[in-house]
Amino acid sequence: MQRRFLDAMTLVQENGRPDIFLTMTCNPNWKEIVDDLLPGQTAQDRPDLVARVFHAKLEDPKVQLLKRNFICEVGAHVYVVEFQKRGLPHAHFLLRMRPRHKMTNPDDYDKIVCAETPDPLKYPAMQDLVKNHMIHGPCGSLREKSPCMEGVPKKCRFRWVAPYNPKLLMMFNCHINVEIHPYVMALQIRLPNQQLVWFKDGDRMEDIVEREKDKNSMLTTIFEKNK
Repeated sequence: MQRRFLDAMTLVQENGRPDIFLTMTCNPNWKEIVDDLLPGQTAQDRPDLVARVFHAKLEDPKVQLLKRNFICEVGAHVYVVEFQKRGLPHAHFLLRMRPRHKMTNPDDYDKIVCAETPDPLKYPAMQDLVKNHMIHGPCGSLREKSPCMEGVPKKCRFRWVAPYNPKLLMMFNCHINVEIHPYVMALQIRLPNQQLVWFKDGDRMEDIVEREKDKNSMLTTIFEKNK
């Protein structure tokens, strides 16, 4: 595990940060699983069957994402398979796009990720898939003790619909969450009136104060924009 972690960090050092975080979770109602259950059995009773079907199913998205450039042209990637407490396997992918496919604005994001329920009249099959696999909850007034409920008064810190790619969701019929990692710049955090001030040895104090008093730092500019 340590060796693979270091390999993944080397990829980031050589190629840059990932652009997409994609999670695919096994659907216990896949036909390949349900058809092979014995009478009275559930998917939790057959971890061997579930793991085998998921392993076979995972080969298709790997081909679509990494060889056929289904979402974008991938320059580097890593993925790991994990198991939930209830036994369902899921895979996490980190994908880095090639420079010409980089997302630079909200329109680019919207071409890849959706976080709303489709129009039931235009896309009834898609709406069923979103309801079955991509709805976060229950929370809010339905379940105030949900882990996502925070603050006073309590509010859900997530959206109701987990972000997804419509084509991938239709193709694989399972929970397949697609998140974009936008560029993040770390801001210098400081207490009020304790920002850094730069001056030379010969500068007069009055001139320094006059020059700096109305100057915004990156942090205060962010605060003003967020108002």
